[in-house]
Amino acid sequence: MEKTILISGELYERLANMAVGFDTPESVIERLVGFVESNRSNTKSEMEKMADFHTKALSVSKASTKPRSITEAMARKACSLGDLLSRGEVSQDKARMRLVDMGMNSSSAHIYLYNYVAMRNGKVFKRSMKLSDIEMFLDHILDRYGDAGLRVALASYEQHVLYSEKNGFATTKKRPLLEDMKKKLRRRSAE
Repeated sequence: MEKTILISGELYERLANMAVGFDTPESVIERLVGFVESNRSNTKSEMEKMADFHTKALSVSKASTKPRSITEAMARKACSLGDLLSRGEVSQDKARMRLVDMGMNSSSAHIYLYNYVAMRNGKVFKRSMKLSDIEMFLDHILDRYGDAGLRVALASYEQHVLYSEKNGFATTKKRPLLEDMKKKLRRRSAE
């Protein structure tokens, strides 16, 4: 039976560096597991060395995947990269890596880009992010794409709020932001 596993972007890159020819991630993992299995007859001291190496590698991996605060500059960059991504001017991977280069966690970078593009297209997004960053995204879309763009983004955000409410996630601050942005749009339309 096939299983799906999630690995960090860093570990994926390490696997990719071990690929030979047209290897798939599965074949690289298979080769590594085969190597470990074939070397189980090592002496205890060799096994201890492997365990030490594994422990050190794991501690480095944990340190590098430690949650980092998402700064306002990172969120703003996600907006501009999201615009490029929406227009097909940059790939998802390149946009994500630009955010990672700024210090954003790879998973967070993926979520921020996905959510921004979903807002631009009026699609539901299910992963949450800081409320101040959602507000920044909505304001950015209003500035760049006007009332019509904000209407589409608010439809997306409303679907997100409804999804969150339906699934029991905290929405005490999400709903007021939605209502405030709708009021802002109505005021603008009345002018």
